Amino acid sequence: MKNARFSFKRLSTDQLQCLSGSYQIEVSVAGFWSNPITIRMRREYDAPVWHIEVSHSSGGFEATEDSMQSNENFALAYLAAINYARELQSEESSKMLEDAYQSYYQRMLEHEKARKATKA
Repeated sequence: MKNARFSFKRLSTDQLQCLSGSYQIEVSVAGFWSNPITIRMRREYDAPVWHIEVSHSSGGFEATEDSMQSNENFALAYLAAINYARELQSEESSKMLEDAYQSYYQRMLEHEKARKATKA
């Protein structure tokens, strides 16, 4: 999602191919030199349960920017991040995340098996 006030990248097919149990999406906000908002996805180690969280830092404010505008940008970006996180928590998205994780895990097992076979 991108506009003049903030931007972040929704999960792409390429990113899903590398989903190893945790992932984060950084949100950039106009008026901040850092990426002050992060959407985090984390899978339970021993269960197909995904935790989706939105967090923020308080730093990174650009001193040269209009503080009211920067804070308004931050508020809009935070709301957009929350809405996307809720979308990721849906049953359909949870299934997509778990399918991507299982596919990644299977590829890693096959890779490890092939590596061991070449050493033997």
